Amino acid sequence: MIQIAIHTLPQEIDRLEEILIQLKNNSNHLSSENNVVVDVVLNLNLVEWSESVIPKSFFIDKFYNLEKLTQTWAKTKFEINEDSTIQGCVSHRRKIANETQSDAVLLLDTDIVFSPTLLFHLIHSVDALKNITPYYILTPQVTPMWDSSWDIIVNDQFKNDGIHFQSRDPYRYAQCLGEVNLRSIDHFKFGGGWATLISTPLFKYIGVPESLGHYGLEDTYIMLCSQIMKQKGINVTQFVLENEVISEDHLFRFNPYKKYLSAVDKREEFKQIAHANFQNEINKFKNEIQ
Repeated sequence: MIQIAIHTLPQEIDRLEEILIQLKNNSNHLSSENNVVVDVVLNLNLVEWSESVIPKSFFIDKFYNLEKLTQTWAKTKFEINEDSTIQGCVSHRRKIANETQSDAVLLLDTDIVFSPTLLFHLIHSVDALKNITPYYILTPQVTPMWDSSWDIIVNDQFKNDGIHFQSRDPYRYAQCLGEVNLRSIDHFKFGGGWATLISTPLFKYIGVPESLGHYGLEDTYIMLCSQIMKQKGINVTQFVLENEVISEDHLFRFNPYKKYLSAVDKREEFKQIAHANFQNEINKFKNEIQ
């Protein structure tokens, strides 16, 4: 079983709809015995509702109607959080790491575009990878990002692409470009919500420390901890799903609710908390597996 983890804010509800429609289209390539749980949390904690024009009931109603769409092909766990225990994608991923009973967890942001066959290839890869090692990370390929350190997961067709990643049309780049193969890489490189699949044994072994808070650095933490495990002789490996290319949507995403919601942006505050505690958590992990 694969558990798909998605965190969304009210102003992202339309992007959530788009991602769930993409997953619905992916389901056409799955057999009836494929077990998928779509785990979505709607975070209502970061809006001043008394100062907003649109009531929270609008977003709650749409959220549960999107669950009905998803229930046509998958098991669902749609949760509304208003008690501040989940204020970002990191706290949602921490909860899943602690509680999941799935074989692997797929981390998915709402601004990702992917091909109609991605989920099929991810699920079938899990069957092969769990016979190689219980500790694995599986990622699709991407287009060129900030610097050459990302080239190890960039599809060959796009390595000389001269377009800045924020200007790319994601619906042109996100494709299945040919025969799909698994390729292991020597180190770890991925974006947390870029359709990154983490085996449950690895996710639980590393975990997501409470001190990292709600937003930021959990993907870097998992990368560094995986590297530490590898240096200690533990068989943990990242595999790349060659020719399945995903893309972030920087070009078309927008917030139609900006004038109507009094949103509270705590991303910088949350990132500062994560940065303040990051190295201590890395040192702690390193010491615990000596």
